Amino acid sequence: MTGAALRSSASLADLDRIPRTRDEALAVAASFEDSTVLTGVDASEPALDRLAEDDALARYSIVHFATHALVDDVVPRRSGIALSQVGLPDPFEAAMRGRRPDDGFLTVAEIASRWRLEANLVTLSGCRSALGRSIRGEGHVGLTTAFLQAGAQSVLASLWDVQDEPTMLFMRSFYRHWTAESRIDGATRERAKVEALRRARRDVREHEVDGVRPYAHPAFWAAFVLIGAPD
Repeated sequence: MTGAALRSSASLADLDRIPRTRDEALAVAASFEDSTVLTGVDASEPALDRLAEDDALARYSIVHFATHALVDDVVPRRSGIALSQVGLPDPFEAAMRGRRPDDGFLTVAEIASRWRLEANLVTLSGCRSALGRSIRGEGHVGLTTAFLQAGAQSVLASLWDVQDEPTMLFMRSFYRHWTAESRIDGATRERAKVEALRRARRDVREHEVDGVRPYAHPAFWAAFVLIGAPD
């Protein structure tokens, strides 16, 4: 989807559910001792607004989104991340209270204006989340740019449409390898994130079901790339 259609509530409501995102979020959280997990109706724009307003987002070293990423390659600031559409505040009431109405869609413009991060990594586990408008000398300007400008050290994002099951497997493997490697000092510590990416790709490629490797094709394991500082 591109253009104004990205902000249409009808378009957001028509997005397919991604069944394994909850499993993915819980698996990622299990890789760390102290995590905040927002799933289902709790994965909402008001919840993230509260964290941004309290400057609490800057306390997280990892920020992981497992949801639809919608890229506007005409107006990059309208690209965004789909959040819960359930129980959103009434826009008229919000306006009367002098608050910005929440529509369940976190845009590049909103991230740039309200977020402050000190995250080592932001992960955008959705389709085409690394893309945006190609601008000469700047590459693709979109979601990844917004998070880097907000203070993230690096962003893990996808170059094309990804499937639910192999993506969940990829993310679970990536964080398992990264946290294991990150405990090691020295040169290995410096390469931890890149090495975790390499191993996660291998794990998805070699994943077997009944003696068959269903995700051996690069389309299933090569979509995600690291943008920004490697570690």
